Amino acid sequence: ISMIYRTLVEKAIDKVLVEKQNLQLSKTLKTLKSTQEELHNTNRELRYISETDGLSKLYNRRKIEELLRTICERAKFHSETFSLILLDIDLIKKINDEYGHPVGDKVVIQIAANLKHNVRDEDAVGRWGGEEFLIICPNLDAESAAGLAERLRKDIQYNCSELERTVTCSFGVTKWIKGDTSATIVSRVDKALYQSKEGGRNCVTLL
Repeated sequence: ISMIYRTLVEKAIDKVLVEKQNLQLSKTLKTLKSTQEELHNTNRELRYISETDGLSKLYNRRKIEELLRTICERAKFHSETFSLILLDIDLIKKINDEYGHPVGDKVVIQIAANLKHNVRDEDAVGRWGGEEFLIICPNLDAESAAGLAERLRKDIQYNCSELERTVTCSFGVTKWIKGDTSATIVSRVDKALYQSKEGGRNCVTLL
């Protein structure tokens, strides 16, 4: 009887130990899962910070350049096309000088929000420079991109008139041509923008 009793006691003890181990393991797994979620959220936040312009909340220059190189490579090997839109806020220095840089920053923020709201879902928008923005338009021909730029031009002119002056933007547009690199297509769209600035501003030039 004592042997049977001892066996039963030992089994009961083993069962309690297993239950304790399972409980501890469950707690450990929950802790690990919580830690993984925290790491995932932290990494996502760090990635967002590394890719985003602090003022405009658009892609920063480094990220938009990376996306441009990627789409150039894809166009090169998969017979895809895309267009670029480069725009510049007209007379932003004058706005900064007359109203102060905080007001100039508000103009940048407002235009950035306008661009993000009005481009297509597949388009990528980034802050190219202090007052310049670059839009990558996948699978969009030059004429359609120019039409998009014209719509953006009109909408920005209407929505950014909170100052005593109307804020406008000049636009350059071009499409990817076989043999283009990210440097050559940027050079061409930059020339288109320059022509818009030289032509009186607040207009769209397609090259």
